[in-house]
Amino acid sequence: MEGALYNTGYGELWKDGKRGLAHRISYELANGEIPKGYVVMHSCDNPPCVNPSHLHAAPQKDNLEDMHRKGRTLWGKGTSGEKNGMSKLSSIQVEEIRAKYLSGNYTLFQLGEEYKTHLTNVGYIVRGKTRRLG
Repeated sequence: MEGALYNTGYGELWKDGKRGLAHRISYELANGEIPKGYVVMHSCDNPPCVNPSHLHAAPQKDNLEDMHRKGRTLWGKGTSGEKNGMSKLSSIQVEEIRAKYLSGNYTLFQLGEEYKTHLTNVGYIVRGKTRRLG
């Protein structure tokens, strides 16, 4: 097996020519197939962990409730912007993107390239759908 780490912190493995999340592969090697509609959750909240005793299968609903309870969701109180560990842009960068776009000298694509984010994300930023205006 070969492996790598995603930028989200989760491990990735290649097994038998197939690519998958390391924690899911670890769970399956220890416990068998993941039930349909279930995800593999970490009791240790450590994304690269592959210790089978730290992993359990649960419905996605349970995973979302766990994320919300621990403040790791985009909709959780105080977890937007830089307070969210998944955020790739600072508040200053968000304001720069808006100002540059409003100047008329930059396209969404150009801003996405400059700030290393997808142009869809830039579009959300300039329209105030992400990191609300005001």
